Amino acid sequence: MPRLPGPVFLSHSYRDKPFVLKLRDELEALGFSTWVDAHDLHGGDSLPRTIADGIARSSAMVVVLSEAALTSKWLAYELQIAVVRMVEGQLAVIPAILEPLTRPVEISALLYADFDRRPYDEALKTIVTALEQREPEDVWVARELEDALDEIFDGRGFFSTPGEYRSEDFEFVDVDMPGEGGNPVSVIYEIERAYGDTPRPLSQRYWQEYLEAIDNVPEPYSLLITERPVEFALRALDGTDGRLRVYEQPGPSSLVRKYLHTAFVVDVSGDLDSPAQRRMLETVRDLVIQREAEYQRAMRARRAQRPGPQAG
Repeated sequence: MPRLPGPVFLSHSYRDKPFVLKLRDELEALGFSTWVDAHDLHGGDSLPRTIADGIARSSAMVVVLSEAALTSKWLAYELQIAVVRMVEGQLAVIPAILEPLTRPVEISALLYADFDRRPYDEALKTIVTALEQREPEDVWVARELEDALDEIFDGRGFFSTPGEYRSEDFEFVDVDMPGEGGNPVSVIYEIERAYGDTPRPLSQRYWQEYLEAIDNVPEPYSLLITERPVEFALRALDGTDGRLRVYEQPGPSSLVRKYLHTAFVVDVSGDLDSPAQRRMLETVRDLVIQREAEYQRAMRARRAQRPGPQAG
């Protein structure tokens, strides 16, 4: 039986739903779990966040391509998220062609299942073979980390920062603020995968490029989880054996927020076990809550000091 750590996400246009439901049934009969919005979305769900979460939990995505799909804003959104995860080695992407068309440039070089020119069973075999060849070991560590993020934090999402020449794609987890009210605090996160027997360390240059990227993010917190050892120097937090480090960008004295940005770096390289990983992620969550609570108190104190309206 197939042993993918997560389901197969079926990305498609609603106009191709009959084909997608047939494909879903075929894959589930073969032992694969699937994610299809027809039965995986519920009333009241936030569609962008639910889609991002579905892709984050998946091991593979089958992109069902038709002329209708190419004009779908949701398929473009799903592809944007999927390509990031594919580059990180966390997601296999398999195009399924239903009719003559030009594939999106992001996936134009990928092996695809040709349902247009080949018999259905033969094209289906292309998808099944690709899924069966997916090595679960390649994603287990990242999958455990993703599961830990889901359990420790209070939500997950995805957004892009647009630019004239390039855009940056980011995933985030939410931290609910107990007793503080207002919206949850978002923490941008990234998992840096390790490949090979001796993973290349993260260099000072890597760190500078990371800081340049998060400069475009409007959120005050980020989290870098790395399977590669850390070569650059940051302040290590007590009791973490140097595995949890923090970068703090001070804000101007005129601002209530002490730090414009705080970046946490969690080093899970080597033989660090899952409980230790979870403890560091819990520490990150607790530090975010602590800092945001201090910020909220400072904001309330500043508002209380403002002079009230003058009597006429």
